[in-house]
Amino acid sequence: MSLFGTDGARGVANEELTGRLAMEIAQAAASQLSPGSKVLIGRDTRVSGPMLEAALTAGFLSSGVDVVLVGILPTPALAYLIGKMGAQAGVMISASHNPPQYNGIKLLDHMGRKWPVQQEDKVERTVLSQEFALGQAHKVGRLFHYEETAVAHYHRYLESLFAGMMPDLHVGIDLAHGAAIATAEKVLSSMGYPQG
Repeated sequence: MSLFGTDGARGVANEELTGRLAMEIAQAAASQLSPGSKVLIGRDTRVSGPMLEAALTAGFLSSGVDVVLVGILPTPALAYLIGKMGAQAGVMISASHNPPQYNGIKLLDHMGRKWPVQQEDKVERTVLSQEFALGQAHKVGRLFHYEETAVAHYHRYLESLFAGMMPDLHVGIDLAHGAAIATAEKVLSSMGYPQG
């Protein structure tokens, strides 16, 4: 059994990629983080996203790791916010180009990069062995909601990158129900592109 492919753990949600597996991945990942670490969790628009988000949150919190939920954001936004907020890791819940019944879990490091294969292998071995190091009753992690503020931070960052650079371009976007639906329209509108 191999949990992780080239871009995280993926499968049909609630069949291959279950809530229990998501919680165990979080507990196994937490064992590689320092006590009191902070993890950001972002997701795309798939209907299974909230289920996996809740399971991952439970896994990290039960292991003494703080969780910051940043809501629906594209993966680059999560990578940016990990560094900005000084988090030790992040998790993106997404299966990008796969059909909607699929979902995935991608682990990111403190720089917003995909976890090395060696660390993913440790997570996999811990899940398969079921040897989790859970927190104690008085060391449960804390949960923070940062959804609206996270989007605003990312908007400001994108605006600072592109301010004044594209005044004469015509821009068309097809968001295809993806995670950029939370950011693209607002950013382009703030830069002076009309909607419609």
